[in-house]
Amino acid sequence: MPAGRGDACEPCYWTRTCRKRIIIGQAGITTKALREAFGEFGEWLIRTTGPHKAALKINHFFSFFLEIDQAWSRIPSYSELLHHFGAEGLRRVRLPMRWLHEEQGVEPDHQAKKIDSEKRRIKACLRSMPSASLSEKALHAYWQQLETRIEAGKRPTPPHDLH
Repeated sequence: MPAGRGDACEPCYWTRTCRKRIIIGQAGITTKALREAFGEFGEWLIRTTGPHKAALKINHFFSFFLEIDQAWSRIPSYSELLHHFGAEGLRRVRLPMRWLHEEQGVEPDHQAKKIDSEKRRIKACLRSMPSASLSEKALHAYWQQLETRIEAGKRPTPPHDLH
């Protein structure tokens, strides 16, 4: 036994530590179903990544489950998660998303994720323009025109003078 671990070997120490952190996290979740889901995720994380990594990462993922608890009080669909967190936010919680897919049947929509990422990049480009400039106004007007066409179910076409 390593020094300071008492009567537990290394894997047993980290498994026990992770399970304690899971229990503490569950106390902060109000919905019974999500408390149970967080516990199931924690056990899955121990099996999937090993007890040491799981113990170090479980608190990081707690905030994801807490936000789900506060927003829905249930496990939401992929489109609800994408709308709330965005593709970038979901990339930060890859392991919980993998668990949701493998264990809860939450099916990722890769096309919707791609569209969300593209919109985020476009918005970043729009924000990079000097505020209240003519180019910023023109670009925003064009973006609005494209958004309107997309919402109407039409495919956006590039301006004729761009090559």
